[in-house]
Amino acid sequence: MGELQSECLGSRCRPLRRTPQLKTSNPLNVHKTLKNLEQLLTDTRKIKEQYGLDAEITEEEVGDLQTTRSVFGNLFGRKKQRFVNDSAKVHSRRNNAWKKLKWATSDAAKFRLLLQDIHDLNARLQSLLHPADQYANARDLNESMRRVVANSPTKGLLDAMSGPLASVDPAIAASARLRQQGFMLDLIPSVQQEQAKSEDHTRRSIAPASPKPNKSSTFKGGRDLRVPLNGLSKCRGHARPDVFREEAIYKEEKILIEWKDISSALETRLKYRVANVASFLAVMADPSFHSLQCLGYVKGSSVRYGYLFKYPTTKTSTTKPSTLFELLSSTSLKPSLNQRLSVAQALAETTLQLHTAGWLHKSINPENVLVCKEEKDTWDDHRAAWQVYLGGYDFARADNPLEATEDPTSRDFSELYRHPSSLGQERTPYNKEFDLYSVGCLLIELALWDTLPNLLWRRMIDLELIVGQTDAQKATQDPSKLLHQPQVHKKELLLQHREDLLSEGGPSSIHAELEHRLGLTYCKLVEDCLNSADDLSREDECSHNSIETQQQVASVLKSLTDTL
Repeated sequence: MGELQSECLGSRCRPLRRTPQLKTSNPLNVHKTLKNLEQLLTDTRKIKEQYGLDAEITEEEVGDLQTTRSVFGNLFGRKKQRFVNDSAKVHSRRNNAWKKLKWATSDAAKFRLLLQDIHDLNARLQSLLHPADQYANARDLNESMRRVVANSPTKGLLDAMSGPLASVDPAIAASARLRQQGFMLDLIPSVQQEQAKSEDHTRRSIAPASPKPNKSSTFKGGRDLRVPLNGLSKCRGHARPDVFREEAIYKEEKILIEWKDISSALETRLKYRVANVASFLAVMADPSFHSLQCLGYVKGSSVRYGYLFKYPTTKTSTTKPSTLFELLSSTSLKPSLNQRLSVAQALAETTLQLHTAGWLHKSINPENVLVCKEEKDTWDDHRAAWQVYLGGYDFARADNPLEATEDPTSRDFSELYRHPSSLGQERTPYNKEFDLYSVGCLLIELALWDTLPNLLWRRMIDLELIVGQTDAQKATQDPSKLLHQPQVHKKELLLQHREDLLSEGGPSSIHAELEHRLGLTYCKLVEDCLNSADDLSREDECSHNSIETQQQVASVLKSLTDTL
């Protein structure tokens, strides 16, 4: 168990470095299963007979290949290594870019049956392995399937994979369904859109133009979820710019509304996004998404829009949720390690699910993490289970370069949870790594159980980085009271020193306190989150590494939670 745990909690969650151990007395059964699996993967005749899928090389393809070779052979023949045979060359053409998926998506039902049979044979083989090897293989399979979903270029491929995905990991299947909804609403770019974007790159680089609103996409793949304002009661945020989240009544049920403001110059374009985002969020009903299900949206006065969400509930009751910020700010509340890790795990899992589905949150901070408890429990009951929801989708959008980006409204100290490159006039377009940075900031708060502004401010006092105050003033200064002292410019000071304080070493640093409270493994997760966007120049590799890092973070947090 110790060896398995060390592999699971390692820095990269790689396959175990040992020869898989069989636990069977019938090796002939293994050989037979492997033979059947080999035929399903390589025997085109059997695939055609059993599933009606034609994977054989046609004479037309070979003839086309030979014609091409005769035309270009003299020019390129000496400069490029020859393929072994014509079949290999044809398969290479089929596999070029995403063309290899055309066969699967055109015969989705047949392909789904083939995948299911391959999965069943793999499951039979898995059952013959040592439990530690079963765990490692299942983990690697889930990671591979998640990458396929995250990089799927068409809805057709996701349709074909829906059955096998549900049997492998229901959470990945839920992400696939959400990504399907993104394709149907034209929120996520398909292969054709990516090709058009590439062809149009030169023109747009010369004369940039804002993407035109897609009016039809509001109703494509789903219904318009707009709710009339008079259908709500006990609602005041539609005319109150200072209200961000509030309770209201809709269809005689208590709901939560999260409001967002749109500038009048962008309303013509962004009102369609609001409708599509509501339709998109309405699909997030799977438990693997620790988010509230969206019921629709409403337009208030002026340019205020609100997303309507089901009221958060626990297993047995409906109680008013508290934000993570409110819990962190309570001087008397000291939750157990299990409770804190449950919040961290839910946050990591939901972010991973959103990113797998092709979505960016953009506002991960303690004000947008809602925590509920059973009505019979008290907040200081260490045995009480907490239900966690990620909210704050008012600026969320698809991870699509064609989508217009909005700069999230800065509420109090929300900018402290955003990556430095996402701030300012010269900010980098938002990406998955920036969300992961925000997760890292919350992992620090959960470990040390205090707000990030307080942690940074106290460290600045220790290092005497605050000028214009006497030592006595620094020692007695309550960080929370500075929220109402604009002359101190606390937020600007914290942003100025934040990166240095988070990366600082030494016995009294935040890093050292983090190691002391939760150990090296947890500390490494925080570092991976904060440093995931270090190299944004290699866009494709960085995006791939982001999903891998998030899988590692979610996996390790689950292992730590299950161990305690």
